[in-house]
Amino acid sequence: MQLEKITLFEAQEVVNEIGNVKHVGYRYTKASAELLAKGKGWWSGNGKVAEKTLYTDGNRLYQVEDLGELPKRNDELEKAEVLDSIRKKLSPTELEALGLKGD
Repeated sequence: MQLEKITLFEAQEVVNEIGNVKHVGYRYTKASAELLAKGKGWWSGNGKVAEKTLYTDGNRLYQVEDLGELPKRNDELEKAEVLDSIRKKLSPTELEALGLKGD
C-alpha cells in the first residue's frame, strides 16, 4: 500500500468545561474547518480547529502517532527484574525450597 502524507484541518466539538473534544470532521482549509466547528463549543461557543498531519491511500485516512523512543532491548535486565519481583512475593521457606535463597 502506497501512502501519501497530507495536511488537513480537524473540526472538533468541545464537550465540557475543561476543553475535552470529539471529532466532527476534516477539511482541506482552516476556514472551512472553522465553519464546521461553528457552534460546536461549550455553551454554544465555537469548537476548536487543529491542524493534522495524516496519511492517505486515496480512499482512507491514517494517523501515525509518536509514542516516544523505542526502548533498548535488554533481555537479561528484564528477566532479572521479573525474577526479583517474584522473589519479593515468596517467603524465605519457599525461596529455600526452590534453591533461590542467597541468589
